[in-house]
Amino acid sequence: MNIASILVKHGNELFKVDAKDEFGVFMHVDGFKIHVRQYDVNLVTGMPLRECYPLIDSLQKV
Repeated sequence: MNIASILVKHGNELFKVDAKDEFGVFMHVDGFKIHVRQYDVNLVTGMPLRECYPLIDSLQKV
């Protein structure tokens, strides 16, 4: 699964911080960790995932 298929399936889900690391924050969706850099947290929190797409730093399978 890639970011496009996650956005199709979960695009309306609001970005909600699950955890933090030294570089930013992430949330878990459908077995994946979506990471956003620290300086973008205020922008993406509460936004639908489909609107956050340009600010997503990485996507990892967990």
